[in-house]
Amino acid sequence: MCTADSLHKQYGTVDGMRLPPSMLIAVVCGLLPLSCGTVSVASDANNAPDANNLSDANNTSDANEVVNTLAALTLSAAAPLAPDFDSAILSYTVDVSFAISELRVTPTAEGPTATITVNNTVVDSGTASGLIVLDLGVNVISIAVNAAETYTISVNRGGAVLEQLAYGKASNTGINGQFDTNDQFGISVSLSGNTLAIGAPLEDSNAIGTDGNQNDDSALGSGAVYVFTRMGSTWTQQAYLKASNTGDNDEFGTSISLSGDTVAVGAPREDSNAKGVDGNQNDNSSSSSGAVYV
Repeated sequence: MCTADSLHKQYGTVDGMRLPPSMLIAVVCGLLPLSCGTVSVASDANNAPDANNLSDANNTSDANEVVNTLAALTLSAAAPLAPDFDSAILSYTVDVSFAISELRVTPTAEGPTATITVNNTVVDSGTASGLIVLDLGVNVISIAVNAAETYTISVNRGGAVLEQLAYGKASNTGINGQFDTNDQFGISVSLSGNTLAIGAPLEDSNAIGTDGNQNDDSALGSGAVYVFTRMGSTWTQQAYLKASNTGDNDEFGTSISLSGDTVAVGAPREDSNAKGVDGNQNDNSSSSSGAVYV
């Protein structure tokens, strides 16, 4: 039979520590089973939450959290985004030269499980997209994260060129009245880097070669080519080109091809009977046989 002393002895202390009165009363009142056997009482330390386990739970929650933003966004073209990239900013613009006809986009997600699409095609985080072909003017590229947040890049191809030469004229427009009314300046155009060549196949001057006299309109329809170069945002005419054998109605400048510092110019109605390269240009016995000048 359990006595008060036995209760104190058996239940009143655990590991040398006296039980609180509330627990002793519970035993006496039968709320806890009476037993003269050994009572095992879990310590507060054992019942306390494991701080390390809580930390692990928090880390697991963070790892699985869905994040719908990008950590970085870059283009293969050597042109900066405007404004500078910020995960909270969704819309960007970038200007590229006319010479850049395609590029790639590399998006990097902030979340480890994000699904990214570039123009509706899935792209792995941190890897480049497929080639995106650019039209002249504005091209909009869409980058979606988890189909929840969408970033856009408006790529303006050749915008600087179009802006600066939106309205360009020849250096000898209208000098001699009626003879300059049908030069057809701009019928052919070729751009290479920062150099632009423009043809005017019905220009009338009798000049020969480079930078001759533009003011003598005695060779009607002989044609000319004007070369412009860009420095920064400013375009300047650098050369005025005529055939080496300027003649009436040769239409020099009907076609142009420019690559670096080399330009090829077609004159489809040139009349010489020469053959091959650097033949006799002065025998005009083969009407409208045509020629190319490099």
